Amino acid sequence: MNRERLQADLDMGQEQYVAAWRELHRFGYVSSAELRRLVVER
Repeated sequence: MNRERLQADLDMGQEQYVAAWRELHRFGYVSSAELRRLVVER
């Protein structure tokens, strides 16, 4: 995983990042690893 690319994606897709976090939180997954995995897959 390219760390710089991930950071750029997060900067450009703040809404998507928040939506992913809320989706994970709803199911009880709040670890940063799970969050990053979901963001990368989308």
